[in-house]
Amino acid sequence: MPHVLFAQVPAPIISYNPVSSTFSINAPITPLMPINGGGPIPAAIYGQVTTVAGSSPGFANGIGTLAKFNQPIDITFDKYSGAFYIADNGNFAIRRMTTGGVVSTYAGSSRGYADGSGLMAKFNNLSSIGTDVLGNVWVSENGNQLIRKIDLVSTVSTVAGTQGMTGTIDGTGTGAKFSSPGGLVFDAAGILYECDYGGGLIRSINPTTGVVKTFAGSALSATTDGVGTAASFYSPRDLAFDKQGNLFVADINGNTIRKIDMTTLQVTTIDYGAYPYSIAIGASGNIYISDLVDNVIKELSPSGKKTVVAGSANQAGAVDGIGTAASFNNPYGITLDDQSNMYVADYGNGLIRKINLSGYTIDKALPTGLSFDKKTGIISGTPTAIWPLTAYTITGYNTGGSSETVINLEVNAPSLLTFNPITPKTICDADFNPGATSIQPITYTSSNSSVATIVANKIHITGAGTSTITAGNGGTPIAHVLTVTAPVVPAVAITAEITTATCPGRMLGFDAVATNAGNNPTYQWKVNGTNSGTNSPVYNSSTLSNNDVITCTVTNNDYCIILVSPLSNSLTVQVNPLLTVSVTISATATTIYDGTSVTFTAKTPNASPVNSYQWYINTTAEGTSTPTFTSNKLIDGDIITCIIVSGGCTVDSIVTSNAITVAVKPIIAIVVPNAFTPNGDGINDLWSIPELVGFPNSTVAVYNRYGALVYHSIGYTKSWNGMSNNSALPVGTYYYVIDPKNARQKIVKGWVSILR
Repeated sequence: MPHVLFAQVPAPIISYNPVSSTFSINAPITPLMPINGGGPIPAAIYGQVTTVAGSSPGFANGIGTLAKFNQPIDITFDKYSGAFYIADNGNFAIRRMTTGGVVSTYAGSSRGYADGSGLMAKFNNLSSIGTDVLGNVWVSENGNQLIRKIDLVSTVSTVAGTQGMTGTIDGTGTGAKFSSPGGLVFDAAGILYECDYGGGLIRSINPTTGVVKTFAGSALSATTDGVGTAASFYSPRDLAFDKQGNLFVADINGNTIRKIDMTTLQVTTIDYGAYPYSIAIGASGNIYISDLVDNVIKELSPSGKKTVVAGSANQAGAVDGIGTAASFNNPYGITLDDQSNMYVADYGNGLIRKINLSGYTIDKALPTGLSFDKKTGIISGTPTAIWPLTAYTITGYNTGGSSETVINLEVNAPSLLTFNPITPKTICDADFNPGATSIQPITYTSSNSSVATIVANKIHITGAGTSTITAGNGGTPIAHVLTVTAPVVPAVAITAEITTATCPGRMLGFDAVATNAGNNPTYQWKVNGTNSGTNSPVYNSSTLSNNDVITCTVTNNDYCIILVSPLSNSLTVQVNPLLTVSVTISATATTIYDGTSVTFTAKTPNASPVNSYQWYINTTAEGTSTPTFTSNKLIDGDIITCIIVSGGCTVDSIVTSNAITVAVKPIIAIVVPNAFTPNGDGINDLWSIPELVGFPNSTVAVYNRYGALVYHSIGYTKSWNGMSNNSALPVGTYYYVIDPKNARQKIVKGWVSILR
């Protein structure tokens, strides 16, 4: 049954009265309440992140956290059914999820390529997923380079693309080629649009005829605005339409959001600075972006203002929470339902996350002591600190759009004493003025002398901890907490520049990355616990022995005390012995008739790896860098050799094989006896065709009068004795087909009689 869509509500229109307020310190304020002249705003928290389905990476159907996904790469909301479809890349499957979090497998079960019903279908490296107005699911695949369709009964079919073939060729159905197809979206007319991540193209696909056309982008990887194919993209990854029918492109490697006017095909760049993987556009025209570098979801308003909706920048995690208190691990695909909720395919965590997009937001912190209710937009509380006049932007969101308004707030003191909060200190900081101001003399007190004392009206730090510093001038005192921290002990981790494995006498390099090491750190490298190297974050040596253990310490010299890190992680050196490499070649035949194919095979003991093979006919280089070489153009007396270049630790990395000389005879007629007598008397017992010795690749097939195969061989090294399946064939006439597998020799056909 089709899903019943929620009725569209008008966008809110919010304001505050008054628009500017001045409060007194330590005096409760009259709550400021928003006035809404538009559609209602739900009592929800904008940017609140919850986990809808999934737990640890894996594969399981079920409800909520009982379900499991493996690298969910994209998600789409199906307006027809009200469900969600997820491209579960690591499980090579399309999963279905209800709004209640019930997860099932819709199509696909293993890696590969197969059209068919439900679990019988196979996918390879899923990229993106979308739905049309009839509830059909559409899938793009990087592994198979295809656009696939899944109908309402879960039957998978291929609509466009050449399976396993990469290209940027327009055409119909399987006559077209894609280069890493990416995001999918339908326009109002039901035409499917796709972006080629590898080809830098934006293409349309007729879902009925399968006709693929390129209408924007070129072969040039760049951020170039222009009309249609005169524009260029780096790696377009996702698409979305706005209400006006403009197509927006997330160009991931170009770090841009691009806009295509679908009337003129003019491409313009509207934003830089994100690393956008997926985009979605809300009713208000806000563009939502999944940023893989920062692990956050961003909002780009039509005016160009960019804010973080949810996620903690540069911190991967799986924490549910509000706004920047939440965390993601590679948020890939995003989609919007019809209730102003965003759903995120959290690729690295194997989770499906939900972000509420209704409620109120404020762009910066309120004066100390005041609070902002994100569900109602009400500002209330008692200010406890002086605050300069500050403009605050408040935004209200509902399913119909959003509305912004600006209010101005400040906090003044009823007395002349001002005392701002004290910035945190360390135990090495010098005596400092707390910073209170007054026309009258100021005195300070400290509540914890083990942390700070007052010396000459300045703060003298005595240890780590907290102390309340109170400033007074005879009137109402003001107090702030002083936090003093001990210097953080540095830490160091080491990595090998390339590898910890080497050959005798070769150079190995190691890098040290220190944290909390200060501005003038000292590095000490160690080999098996003994100091080595110089004071440098880089250590190089060509004299290391097998199983030597490399470690490092770092010293922070910036503080009033010397801070030495714990010993770093250890790296064990592997010095591999030198090996003597050889190469031996063999041939499928050395005496052949002109035009017969011969395959030569190289065996390379102790060569690991073999970097290249070069085959030679006499002194002419032939073939490709593979361990086999085949030719049907050999002439009599040709000498075949192979030279390999091996990697690893070797005495000599360039080695030449033995030589094979080929004898090539002129083509002769194949004389086939028309009868033989396999009766065991030693006379004419075998069907002898000696000419086939020079055709080692030939095939011989013999059929009875009913067309059944009674004898078959590849090469005719052993003459036929009239047996079939270990039984003697009856007297009679049999039809034979002899294929010499030689371009210069025709297939021989005829009849042979078995006599007894």
